Amino acid sequence: MHPDAEVGFLAVALAVRDLPGAREQVRIHPKASATRAPGDSASVQHLLESIREQRTANRAKQLLQPHQVHRALYPGDLERLRSFMRRMAKGEDLNIALVGGSISYGMGAVEGEPSFGRWLSDWLAAVAPLNPGPPPEYGPPDAPAAVQPTDSIGAAGGADTHGAFSPSGSAVGAVDRSGSGAASRRSAVEGAAGFQRSSTRTIASGMANGTVVGGEGRSRVRVINAACPATTSAYMNICLREYLPPELPVHLVLVEYAVNDDPAPSPAMNNEARKSMELLLRKILSLPDRPAVVLLNAFSWFSRYGYKPDDGVYYLNAEAQLFDFATYYGLPMLSVKAAAYHQMAAGVQGFKVDTLRHQHRYNMTADPEAQFYEDPMHPSGLTGHKVIAELIIGLFTHAAKTLQRRSWNEASHSASDHCLLGDKLRGIVAEARGFEWVNEGRSPLAPKWGFTATTPGSTIAFVAEPPAAAVAAPPAASSPAVRPGLDPYAVGLPSAAEGGPRLVTLILAYLRSYENMGVGLVTCEGCLCGERARIWIKMMAAGSAAFANKPPLDPEEVVLRLEGHWDTRTSQLQLACFPAIMEPGCRVRVTVKLGGLLASEAAPNMAAEMCAHNLEAAQRAAGYIDLPNVGKP
Repeated sequence: MHPDAEVGFLAVALAVRDLPGAREQVRIHPKASATRAPGDSASVQHLLESIREQRTANRAKQLLQPHQVHRALYPGDLERLRSFMRRMAKGEDLNIALVGGSISYGMGAVEGEPSFGRWLSDWLAAVAPLNPGPPPEYGPPDAPAAVQPTDSIGAAGGADTHGAFSPSGSAVGAVDRSGSGAASRRSAVEGAAGFQRSSTRTIASGMANGTVVGGEGRSRVRVINAACPATTSAYMNICLREYLPPELPVHLVLVEYAVNDDPAPSPAMNNEARKSMELLLRKILSLPDRPAVVLLNAFSWFSRYGYKPDDGVYYLNAEAQLFDFATYYGLPMLSVKAAAYHQMAAGVQGFKVDTLRHQHRYNMTADPEAQFYEDPMHPSGLTGHKVIAELIIGLFTHAAKTLQRRSWNEASHSASDHCLLGDKLRGIVAEARGFEWVNEGRSPLAPKWGFTATTPGSTIAFVAEPPAAAVAAPPAASSPAVRPGLDPYAVGLPSAAEGGPRLVTLILAYLRSYENMGVGLVTCEGCLCGERARIWIKMMAAGSAAFANKPPLDPEEVVLRLEGHWDTRTSQLQLACFPAIMEPGCRVRVTVKLGGLLASEAAPNMAAEMCAHNLEAAQRAAGYIDLPNVGKP
């Protein structure tokens, strides 16, 4: 140390960092969050909390364990799905479209049992922000329960042949066999999510469904059934506009054709079936609202043609080849067989495949939740359809979690930061004796503007918090350190005048070097700083009555000692931190060669860590790290 050496101050920045939650915890600034509009992070956090509550409440009813969901989920590129989940968390009106065959249409969910679309709608109603307006006008809550093919299995069966596949891989038999035509399938969805189609328009061949599934106005996110039984992706590729017309806003599409499409047409991938599927995906991806697209791969344990020796073969569907589309286009993909196959093989309750649900439907002693399938082609509403819904919910949950960026340390983030540089720093100088605004940089590309004093006893005071209802007085013309004409109370620092005092961490950035450096002392005027501020905040948070009143202020109390000298033959910017209770009229006075003044409402442990290290960025900003080849021959 060299007490008689040059004493100076070089300042380039002043910042204020809010400590999240501190105001509410210690009741210092109760109005801090009263008028703050919830941001994306708050809405996402609320959505995740709702998802967790729903999962906890229904944990005993879940058919899939988390690890089974994870093994069945290929996330792909989540950007579109993340956008969907963010908009869902904010409460926007959104539409989810189901595009596929009879499973997506809801077959297998009979006699009022929910299809996976209905399961999903009910979940959305439970976790998504509620729709405050009147419920939209639409038809039956679950169309498949009211519209069933006549050649059914059981009283209200729900089986169809999915079409027989010709050698070329094209589907035949894709006809409307319900006999109900357009009258029973909704030709319009009136008022759903802002979409209104002409009520006089009829859908070609009466096959488009367009039914809003479940929800009944309880959620702003609606599931629209745009599937068609007994069809392949080749059919939907041609007729997509009839099922998802351009005027219908669609924000997420679940595409389900792993069972309907030919499992292994040839030549591999270079055939009409796969070309049609790719064209369909490209059309959906290019829809006006740029929807997220998810490949939903169902699975049939049984042979296409009834009970056959190849029942239970893992690879007998189109999923393996559809996975190439998922990886090529970055589409999330869900696999029912990856999640449920081993449970089926083991005969686990809810996944049983030894018999079919329709064979026991009217047996009053049979467990309605034992069999996975209603018939050889379609999952049962209480089990198989529920498993599909759980997979979709698992994907949505995964995407929502990626929107939440967690810190390693829960306290290592701030509510706000305010930084003053250059002229703004000059604008908050309330008093300067012996300090000059000087550029000590050796290179024009790396200036070192700041306040410098060359004699012991020089002092400078900064307005850390403007006085309540203060009217900015012009700076004293006799002070060369103060920039004339700059309002010291209009430089961007937040005021505590309305909400009372608040806890911050003040950070002094100062220069340490190996010659001509002295010792600086830091004091506070009009506010409580240092260890006493930390103790008072801690006791207030603990509810101690003895600390109900703030301790008396002492403008002579030294809250920080800055050592400007070290033996290392380098000059580096250092950070020194101390807590302060920010109040109107608060000033920070220093008498040492400093590199900057910052104020941060940060957690003490974060401040200690931050101030224990040099910040290369701050050094470079202050000009203490030379740029490469600057000023060199």
